[in-house]
Amino acid sequence: MKHSGCVELQSRGTGETPALLGRSSSPHGALSRVARQRMLAQRGEPLFLADWVDVLMIHFEVERSALQRATPFPLDLFEGRAFVSLVPFTMRRMRPRLGGRLAGLLFRPIATHEFLNVRTYVRHGHDNGIYFLAEWLPNAWSVRIGPTAFGLPYRLGRFTGARHPSEGIVAGRVVDARTGAEVVYRGELPDNSFSRSV
Repeated sequence: MKHSGCVELQSRGTGETPALLGRSSSPHGALSRVARQRMLAQRGEPLFLADWVDVLMIHFEVERSALQRATPFPLDLFEGRAFVSLVPFTMRRMRPRLGGRLAGLLFRPIATHEFLNVRTYVRHGHDNGIYFLAEWLPNAWSVRIGPTAFGLPYRLGRFTGARHPSEGIVAGRVVDARTGAEVVYRGELPDNSFSRSV
């Protein structure tokens, strides 16, 4: 099933290809600027800086009441529909916002690695937010630190795959180190949209 401007994910073993919401053609620059200004207006925010590269966002529509039971906040719905997103990316150069080169050197062991997060979208009062359902990463130090320091649902995972964003392809496989469960994904845009920044 091909959808112009959408990303597809092959469901392993079923042969089915669920339709996914891909990149919107509407500009989000103004909204991003407002969010950045708001974040920077908060004292002490942001705590960390990092570069995200080879990002792929795959959105699945899910049954609203089932997702609400798994989420402690009211859902932020899109046209009355609930979504979960699978987001693989590589994080590079994570460092504290303050502290300069020394802080950057101290963070070097956890500064660069792959991520796969599963998230949904929630509301808290009048604010929109992201709620992480699970996050896999191959860095054992980060897996130890994240849940305790920040309450993040980190899990150790083994990552394999080919990322060729210049060719319009981001693909991979993540295996949960504890359970052996795996996620296989592939995003391909025929017009090579991955090589352009949004």
